[in-house]
Amino acid sequence: MVVKVSASTFFSKCVNLKDLTLHGIEMRDLEELTLCLPQLSNLSVTNSFCNVLNVVTPQLQNLTASFDSIHGLYCREGFSYLEKVHLSWFNTYFCVGKERHLSKIIGVLQKFHTAKFLILDASIIKALSSCVDQLLLEPCPFNNLKCLKMNTMLVTRSHVVVPVQLKNYFLDKSPTATFITDYPQVPQKRSSQQVYDDDDAGAKKMAKLDLQKQPAADTTIITQENELLDANLQMQDQVISKQEAMLEAKIQMQEQAITKQKAMFEAKMQMQDQVITKQKEMFEAKIQMLDNVIAEQKAKIQMQDNVIAEQKERIHMVEVAKLDHDKLISYVIKSKIAELKVQVESGNPDYEVIRSIGSEIKSIMELIPDSLRPVMDAQFCFEYVKWKSLFLTHIDVSQWSKIETELGIINGV
Repeated sequence: MVVKVSASTFFSKCVNLKDLTLHGIEMRDLEELTLCLPQLSNLSVTNSFCNVLNVVTPQLQNLTASFDSIHGLYCREGFSYLEKVHLSWFNTYFCVGKERHLSKIIGVLQKFHTAKFLILDASIIKALSSCVDQLLLEPCPFNNLKCLKMNTMLVTRSHVVVPVQLKNYFLDKSPTATFITDYPQVPQKRSSQQVYDDDDAGAKKMAKLDLQKQPAADTTIITQENELLDANLQMQDQVISKQEAMLEAKIQMQEQAITKQKAMFEAKMQMQDQVITKQKEMFEAKIQMLDNVIAEQKAKIQMQDNVIAEQKERIHMVEVAKLDHDKLISYVIKSKIAELKVQVESGNPDYEVIRSIGSEIKSIMELIPDSLRPVMDAQFCFEYVKWKSLFLTHIDVSQWSKIETELGIINGV
């Protein structure tokens, strides 16, 4: 019978758990083990087996695990929140020289591609060294490493040598990461004989010693990791200080640039104000000149009007002096009748003009002797009646009445 264990039945009462270690646990009969631990920050899974290990740990930062224990590790949200990953392989007999397991190793490494601190134990280094040529065909999964540490000491107290190709593979996308190892590197790939020199009995013995000496090794690893973290924190502080200094310098440069731009803008505005003021003064001066010209032209026109008026007066006086009274009367009557004719023919008489005609007739009558005034009056009435009969239909009765009223000298017409 298949048994399924979920967070509701396993670790369900450990909601505040922050550190969890699973070591030497066999769970082959379980289809799935779910760890739903919202406060968990440190998880260690070594020398254990589970078909599917489903973790729901949003606060997880540090993971210590062996490859043979986490091949079924699964997290729906991924492991992008992990800071440090420490990987080992307890079953060295199963791994060494087995190139067909390389894909499993790559698959596990890809799950932790966002880790910043990566620690690889000697057993994994030994396994990867045996198939480094095939490993180099795969892209490095780590993009943002800050520190790579390779522990080269096996449980037998012997060291594995780290090939340069293997180190370069892990640092390919993180060239600025710190690399730490406790044994010198070799410039070329190790021989197959060096990789496979541990026989089956030796592998089993290493696994046994590893289990017996795990506490001491863990203490050493923790001390080394703390030292590594302190060094990295110090480096980060230096980087932050440098970045802060660069930021302050950049801000200062920007402030200087802003001040300079402000000064340039104010100078430009001042220049524009000066140009506007000068243009305003020029415009006002031009207007004043135009006003003066107009005033001069008006004065000239007035003088011309005065001259014309004087000339007209002189002509009038000359004409009056030359004509005798009869001719003057005949001339005046004909001219005024002609002016009246123009007004009537228009169909819309200008009564101001007609009033002016009447005034002029009166003025002329005052210039002639009193004895001739009735004659002139009678002659004008005769000519007026004669002319009116010819143009009677050009205007209506009311207009004729208005004309006669404005003339003021017509009697009994």
